Amino acid sequence: MADFDNNKPAATSDNGSDIISDLDALSKKYGISSGASVSGSRPVNTGSPRAYTPPKNNNPARTPRIVYDSDIPGGGVRIVYGNEDDMPKGPEGRRVIYSESESESIAEKRRRNAQRSAKGSQGFGSQPYVRHVASSPAAIKRDDEEAFSRAYKTKKENEPETKTEIKDTPITESKGKLVATNPDYDKKKNSVHMHYEKTAGEKAASFFKAFIPWKGDDAKEVIRKIIMNVSAILVLLCFGYFIDNYIKHQDELQKQEEIKNNIPEVETVDDLEAKWAEKKAMYPDVVFPEGMNIKWADLYAKNQDLIGWLKIDNTNIDSAVMHTPSDKDNNNEDFYLRRNFYKKDDKYGTPYLEKHNTGKSLDWNNTIYGHNMMDGLSFAQLEKYYTIDGFKQSPIIKYSTIYEDYYFKVYAAFITNGYPSGDNGYLFNYNMAHFPSVANYEKFIEAIDERKLYDTGVDINKEDKLLILSTCSYEIKKTDMGRLAVVGRLVRPGESISVDTSKAVVNDNIRYPQIWYDEHNMSNPYANSYQWIPE
Repeated sequence: MADFDNNKPAATSDNGSDIISDLDALSKKYGISSGASVSGSRPVNTGSPRAYTPPKNNNPARTPRIVYDSDIPGGGVRIVYGNEDDMPKGPEGRRVIYSESESESIAEKRRRNAQRSAKGSQGFGSQPYVRHVASSPAAIKRDDEEAFSRAYKTKKENEPETKTEIKDTPITESKGKLVATNPDYDKKKNSVHMHYEKTAGEKAASFFKAFIPWKGDDAKEVIRKIIMNVSAILVLLCFGYFIDNYIKHQDELQKQEEIKNNIPEVETVDDLEAKWAEKKAMYPDVVFPEGMNIKWADLYAKNQDLIGWLKIDNTNIDSAVMHTPSDKDNNNEDFYLRRNFYKKDDKYGTPYLEKHNTGKSLDWNNTIYGHNMMDGLSFAQLEKYYTIDGFKQSPIIKYSTIYEDYYFKVYAAFITNGYPSGDNGYLFNYNMAHFPSVANYEKFIEAIDERKLYDTGVDINKEDKLLILSTCSYEIKKTDMGRLAVVGRLVRPGESISVDTSKAVVNDNIRYPQIWYDEHNMSNPYANSYQWIPE
């Protein structure tokens, strides 16, 4: 750098000692080798500073400052001689004033001499750091900022995350304390790199702290943990619920198949008396009813509450029907509401016949109950009869007692209430087994006609016997209040078993119970109409 025109001595003192002092302090703070030297003064840890010649210019030199600059990529150190607004900027916009006017060749010579004198000292890397006072902005940038920053960054990258100086004896492994990461203990340096190893208890505590409200957590963190835990519990409960339902669903299907396997599709008997003798010998403790069809013998031997079998094509309804009238051992008409064929507790239950029905032969009206299960089992698929399309798929119901097979044509489907409170104190007793008179029976049919969702085109007369399948209806939202009833009319002797489903038409004036109108915010046009009762 050329001298200024006036070439006057700058009003300054020897800054070399200040630079050395600052660098020495920086070396101690950041672990920089003390073997570095500063040109323009003496090398570190060598004799007294040499005589210093002040620069000749018309701007007095400032005392240099060593600054740690986080703006330098990777972190670094730079030496600033001044940063007032009126000072010129260096190559990267930093304001720099230089404190010496030596030629660059002299500075480079001193730098090389310092490097040779520092050979073998412990610096950041393979080369010790050497500071010289340069005579140009480019030299300052190269030697003060780039070199120092690069060396400092390299040193930090090569350091382990935790370094602990250990004196006298090596560290042995112990619970919850620092443990050597390098098994090689350096006796000469009396040092070893360490890391903290948690005990099993500390690891467990750290795990639970992530989920359980802990001492020191603020209110926000406590709320977060509570919400997270409640959500996790709900997810697990839902998952468990679905898994449990799936297992029970599969178990129910398997049990139904096992039961069906006991029923031969066709039982041809050449010598019925000899065949019965064989069955009775096989099941000596079972009393078989007189007139029973022998094809049910094996299944009846497993449970004497068996009264028949129900099957509807194009549905999964294909099940045993049980019967527990008051003269039977169980003495409970709803015994199979929550029990399976083997009398074990089971939420699916087993379809069962109304207790007032005899079961041995058809009554005037025969009612069978079953659950409307959410997974589609038991009587759930009776819901297809809500629509004409569903009726067209399954217009025939096959009901076999243990004595005889019967077929019923679907006559109607309707929605009603299960308790009197659902219809202003009135309950439509569609489960009557017998009627006091033909006239009363005809009134009963009229009551069904008012309530049926559509007309199937199937006719009915006063001699016809009925089969009614009853289950819950979710068309009425109040729990356990709604009922869906599907009415079948017995196929008459000599009548075709087929049904002309094209005759089905929707009923435009359906009669519902009061609760249905209430839930739909509608007035009840039948509120004061005739209420059928057995007379």
